[in-house]
Amino acid sequence: MRFLTLYTPTVMGPPEPDHFEKMSALMQEMSSAGVLVATGGLAKASEQGARVTLNKGDFKVDRTGPFMNSNFLMGAGFAILEGESMEAIMPHVRRFLETAGDGTCEIIRVLDAPPKM
Repeated sequence: MRFLTLYTPTVMGPPEPDHFEKMSALMQEMSSAGVLVATGGLAKASEQGARVTLNKGDFKVDRTGPFMNSNFLMGAGFAILEGESMEAIMPHVRRFLETAGDGTCEIIRVLDAPPKM
């Protein structure tokens, strides 16, 4: 099973100098273990985002924002993790939070595509 995790830090601001080194080591370890599928940071939606809507055939693209509180995304990131269950990835999420710092990780299961007929 794959899970999308969205991280939002509690404290906004620049990370400690050794932060990137610790995070890089953790990401390498999780990748080598086959748990980490992908990871990345999120740009502010107001800078590089859009809201796209289709309503009864009317296609609209809104780039004016803000789409959410811009402070929400400062320092935020995502990861796609793979494991047998949510319980199986929970220790990895805990280690991530302990390394990244205080914050919240939302975990959402990514559904597999249905088999082709």
